[in-house]
Amino acid sequence: MSEVEARLASIQAEIDDLCFVAYDFSEENRRATVEGFDGAEADFDGDDPELEPDDGEDVRLVDLDPPGLAAGLVAWAVGVGVGRFDVRLATAERAWPVEPDPFDPLPVCSPAMLTGDDRLPLVEPPAGYPLSVSPVLVDDAGHELDITGRVRSVFEVVFRDAADAWWSDVGAALGVRGGEVDGWLAKGFFDYHLKTYSRSRRKAPVLWPIGTKSGTYLVWLYAHRVSADSLFQVLHDVVVPKLGVEDRELTRLRQEAGVNPSASQRKAIDAQERLVAELRELREELEAVAPLWAPDLNDGIVVVLAPLWRLFAHHRAWSTELKKHWGKLARGDYDWAQLAMRLWAERVVLKCAKDRSLAIAHGLEDVFWVQDAANDEKWYPRKEPTTPIDQLVAQRHHPATAAALQRANT
Repeated sequence: MSEVEARLASIQAEIDDLCFVAYDFSEENRRATVEGFDGAEADFDGDDPELEPDDGEDVRLVDLDPPGLAAGLVAWAVGVGVGRFDVRLATAERAWPVEPDPFDPLPVCSPAMLTGDDRLPLVEPPAGYPLSVSPVLVDDAGHELDITGRVRSVFEVVFRDAADAWWSDVGAALGVRGGEVDGWLAKGFFDYHLKTYSRSRRKAPVLWPIGTKSGTYLVWLYAHRVSADSLFQVLHDVVVPKLGVEDRELTRLRQEAGVNPSASQRKAIDAQERLVAELRELREELEAVAPLWAPDLNDGIVVVLAPLWRLFAHHRAWSTELKKHWGKLARGDYDWAQLAMRLWAERVVLKCAKDRSLAIAHGLEDVFWVQDAANDEKWYPRKEPTTPIDQLVAQRHHPATAAALQRANT
């Protein structure tokens, strides 16, 4: 970072020199611009991150933040693990893309993302990619998709023989007891991620930890790889097998303890019973909400996740935020959203007949509205829609969704 800051200072000085030449600044004007019009140097107090004189030279002070740098590194490694970022850019196996000119169109992807030669996102990593990636990770030590294991694999690819030292140093910088990173991933990562992906009143995390109420078991979903089937896949491929494993472990503990368990055995059985009970609740909630969910990121993250608010009970603030938006969805405040049409087609279709903007959002403009032949800017509601309203509603009615919605509201 110090080297980067020094390079930026050098570039800024070069820009200043070019501007002085372009605008034909005299030496006196140059000096006044750099030092101030009274000829005095700026007053530095040692805490100012700007240029500070040191033995006659300007030195840029770098505000190093070890916990923040460590958190950023681990967050990037998680992004690599879900297929968002390209680890080859960090190992120099792939060259960084050429920086665009100032007036070039914005690229589809940011420079660090995992893309093909066409610079478009890849669903699967290319042949020879040094890591396995998955849009679903779990907080479950020893599991193939364990998030800590995936982050550790990224460290090994990037840092190689120094991976152990980096792992220990990063854990220490994060303040993790014992110098391990897994504790921070389970307890601190989502707070960091949520803050990173929030600006003003807009909150848009792209990694979503659904899980048990206590947070003892989490499943992470990557936003840009989710689909209407994702929750069904999590239910059948992840949660149900996990419940089976923990249920068998509970049976083993009970059998081993017998009719007169010791205090330590009773404690272990109680903890296992709580875990199994929470996993059953998680399974039931997934069964209830999976038919409702059809994520469309154009609706916005908080709207997409609103039906899942109970699955974030382990993070009270975020669950409360999503519950608030679920209430607004149910009241009709977000009827422009595709999710609103899926869940409340009867209400939304009728609104499209009265509100052209809603009709446009749901592709029903031509059904309910007609353009003035003499004025292209004027539109009028049709006396009769081109397709009967009951037929439009029937086309968008999903019996499984209706049943799930009724269950979710109980």
